Amino acid sequence: MNAKNIMDALNGIDETLFDVSEEHVKKGGAVFSKWMAAVAALAVVIFAGGILLPGLMHPGPEQEEESSRYREGVSVTAVSEGAIVWPWEWKTSIEQYPEMTLNGAVWRTRTRTVNKDLLDEIMGEAEVLGYDIYAEKEYRKTAKVYSIKGVDREILAAAELDGHYVVYLRSEMEMPQNLGMVMDACALPETLPLSFFTVKTANQKESADWYQTDASAGIWTILQDCRTAPCKADDAVNMNLREGISFLASSEALGIRNKVLTVAKNGYLATNLLEYGYVFNIGTEAAEKIIRLAEENSRKTEALLLTQSIAGTLTEIGDGYVLIDDAVLCRNKDDGIVYRVLTDDIRIRRCLEWLGGFKAGDLVVVEYEGSIDDSNANTVKGAFSLQKGSLEANGAVAVPE
Repeated sequence: MNAKNIMDALNGIDETLFDVSEEHVKKGGAVFSKWMAAVAALAVVIFAGGILLPGLMHPGPEQEEESSRYREGVSVTAVSEGAIVWPWEWKTSIEQYPEMTLNGAVWRTRTRTVNKDLLDEIMGEAEVLGYDIYAEKEYRKTAKVYSIKGVDREILAAAELDGHYVVYLRSEMEMPQNLGMVMDACALPETLPLSFFTVKTANQKESADWYQTDASAGIWTILQDCRTAPCKADDAVNMNLREGISFLASSEALGIRNKVLTVAKNGYLATNLLEYGYVFNIGTEAAEKIIRLAEENSRKTEALLLTQSIAGTLTEIGDGYVLIDDAVLCRNKDDGIVYRVLTDDIRIRRCLEWLGGFKAGDLVVVEYEGSIDDSNANTVKGAFSLQKGSLEANGAVAVPE
């Protein structure tokens, strides 16, 4: 494995969801126990379960014709380029400084930004630290640090880096005594909507279905009555979290995306929203109330849109764009669409120019977080990843390891 492809054991899946080794247990009682393997099963569904093609994202009446273009069973599985170690000059400003020292404490980046409107007061200045492993060079600079509205400044803060406000999490924290401490520190009822969930069955397999619920406020009301629920660590390994529901936990204010909050029928709540694996004994009565409330006030939703992607044949590498034809995935090749993917973002340029090796005729997968302008030559904005793929027997495009 060369330096350009330093992958973790799960081929680029968010390492903070799966890192369960004992060496990552922080001094002070914060525990990342083996129970996280069960909680992280949701993340396997999210990240390894496939990245859907544009026409299959939210198929409704107006999109039935679009989704029917593709051969039955077509899905896209792509290994994220997030685990590649990029040279300093090919990192975004958000990626360059993973560590911050503030008031003698070490903080780690969450690689997420927060809108300026969510900032509260300036906390002072801090030193941010980055490192280029290829040049073996350390980079340091001073940044202004702000507290985030409603959030404990001793846990989370935002540093201003090149006009972006990057969220940092304090590295060493005492394990919370109870659920109320975490709810207060993170203002969870206000900062963390519990809107999407999937069902966990007794055999520890996630349901293929996603549900959307409007019961978030009611769920937090139930949890307000569980504020004294103790944080369990000593017996976390032996706890059965296999049956219940798992909410997707994403919050701009907390600097998180695609974390997990699981409510198990046996009365435990588990979450990795602060990176460490915290487990709280909320009791079976409260757990059953939450599960029932969520399920009774939910509707099945189509595949949750976490990462948008395009797959097809690379037909042209131009100045500031690439062209990708998805005809290879269609029932009728005449129904193929040629997408004009802009390459103005450094994250996709580094795939083309630093990783390199792309040529016309390659099967590729592009991930993007912007939009497709079908009125302007199907122009794709916000592309951040370009990877090679191979056409599998079932018609899926898979990026080789």
